[in-house]
Amino acid sequence: MNDSLNKLLAITLSDGSVDKKRYTVEFTEAKEVVNKFISEIKQIGDLKINWKIDEHKNSFRARAYSKELVNLMTKFSPTFRTRSYNQHPKNPENKKGYPSTEIPKECFSKKFIRTFLRYYSTCDGGPTFSVYERKDKNCLQLDMSIKIGCENPKLKQQIHEMLKKIRIKSNRTKNGISIKKIDDIEKVHKKIKFVDE
Repeated sequence: MNDSLNKLLAITLSDGSVDKKRYTVEFTEAKEVVNKFISEIKQIGDLKINWKIDEHKNSFRARAYSKELVNLMTKFSPTFRTRSYNQHPKNPENKKGYPSTEIPKECFSKKFIRTFLRYYSTCDGGPTFSVYERKDKNCLQLDMSIKIGCENPKLKQQIHEMLKKIRIKSNRTKNGISIKKIDDIEKVHKKIKFVDE
């Protein structure tokens, strides 16, 4: 495990895919984010990665064709599918529930945990703000938090554990992780940040 592989695992688990039949690794994000990511992940050990970029709907897709890269990544996680089996793309084996996708144990180490969380949450997270009227209708209330999207129960539990390990309190919700307390939001900014910060 090295820093580039840790970043690519985070990106792929949050917003990407690995196709074992076509030997491709891909992820989709905003153009600036895609360019930043591929500039940082051009090589993993001795393995040089040749990324192809194209427009994909309202964002950009980075794709690498490499049997060696796919084989390396699947040593750390046998599957990168995080959605339930009944969501697109449908599973031909008619499985139910969620795949047993897991964050590799190496990503939990002190050396890699913050970087993993930074890249994962950049792809599938961010600050949220909402304003709602209180029940007594005397005032409006602002609700702010940091959300990290993840519906897969195993991954959600692991992200929660990672945050706990670096002393950030979070709550698991239906769609992911929520960090609401001001102290913990400040810790996210100091300890994790988002890639563009």
